[in-house]
Parts: sequence; C-alpha cells; structure tokens
Amino acid sequence: MKLKTVVEDSQRRTAAPAPLILPNAGTGTAGQQQQQQSSAPAGPTAAQIAAAQQVALFDQSINNTQAGINRLGTERDSSYSTVDASWQDALNQLLLGKNQANETYTGNKKTAATDYVGAKNTITSQAGSSLTGLLRLLGSRGAGGGTAYRTTAPGAVARDATIKRTDAGNTFGANNQALDTNWNTYLTDYNNQVSSANAQRERERGNINNAIETRRATLLQTLAQLQAQRATAAGGNPVAAAQP
Repeated sequence: MKLKTVVEDSQRRTAAPAPLILPNAGTGTAGQQQQQQSSAPAGPTAAQIAAAQQVALFDQSINNTQAGINRLGTERDSSYSTVDASWQDALNQLLLGKNQANETYTGNKKTAATDYVGAKNTITSQAGSSLTGLLRLLGSRGAGGGTAYRTTAPGAVARDATIKRTDAGNTFGANNQALDTNWNTYLTDYNNQVSSANAQRERERGNINNAIETRRATLLQTLAQLQAQRATAAGGNPVAAAQP
C-alpha cells in the first residue's frame, strides 16, 4: 500500500506539465480586440463637436451677411431705375402739356392775326359803302359838285375808317400781347416744374444712396463681429479676424 502511494506520487511529479495558453495565441481573439482598441486614436470630444457646430453656424451667418453686402449695388441700381422711370414719366407729361399749350398759343396767334386783317378789310369795305351812299345823298340834293361832295364827305369817311382801324389795331395788339404774356408765364411755370422734377429725382437718388451706405456700414460691422466670434469659437485670434 505504501509502495503504490509512492509510485503514484512519483508519477504525478514526472508527468508532463499542462500547456500554457498565452494571450497572443491563435485562440486569444478577445485579447487581440482589446489590444487593437487600446491602440486606436481617440475620437473628438463633446466640446470639440460643439465648437465645430458653432463655427459652422458662424460660417453660415458670415456667408449670408456677405451676400447681403454683395446685393447692395444691385438693390441701389433697381431703386435708381424706379426713381428715373417716375422722373421720366413726369417730364413726358410736362412736355405733352407744353406741346398742347404751344399748339393753342400758336392757333390763337393766327386767329388774332386773321381777325385783325378781317377787321381792317371790313372797315375798308364799310368806309367805301358809306362814302358811296353819302355822295349819292349829296348828289340827290344838288351838291354833287360842291366842296362837301369833293372834300368834306370823303375826308369824314376816311377819318372814321382811320379811327376804326386804329381801334382794331389796338385790340389786336392787346390780344396779341395777352397771348404772349400767357405763353411766357406758362413757359416759366413749365421750366420751374422741370427743375422741380430734376431736383426731386436727385433728392430721391441721394436718399437711396444714403440708405444703401448706412446698410453697408451696418452689415460690415455685423460681418466683423461674426468673424471675430467665429475666430474665438475656432480658437483663433478674434482681433485679426475682424480686420477688414
């Protein structure tokens, strides 16, 4: 019994040791994964992700602001075109009124001249008829060869015709002068309205330009602030980023 025990004990001591399984052995898949994970680069932190998102928002705002600045020239030209169209329409209306007034003025001048000529012709014709009738009257009364027939009657008729022609001439002159005065007054008013339309156009264009430049200054200031804030969010120099 003791021998058997010794033999068994000897066998246990001389027996081959159990194989040792190393971590890098073919069967150590979990160990390989752990080693690969420990050697992989670390991902962005939550703070870095938040900063990148903030920078992206600033980039969008900067682009929108710059686009607004770039549109200012087009907006100014469009507003100028609206003002110029209104101004041109006003000038056309004034010119149309002037042309119509000129036609009326010219027509009235011709009518006055025609009336004056007609009045003189009528006076001459009436003077001739009056003289003929007066001479017949004198002849019927036996004064056909006297002084009244030869001198007095013709002289009286001529003086009457001269007075009438003078009156007709004065009337024509007064009417003609009134037409000229009215026309000159109209031209003065027309020129004043044209000058007023021109001044209004320049005033409105100036207001548009001032408004555009005010907006430009505001947008440029906003752009500088956004660029500085973006630089801060990105970890750069906000002062240098805000420089124009």
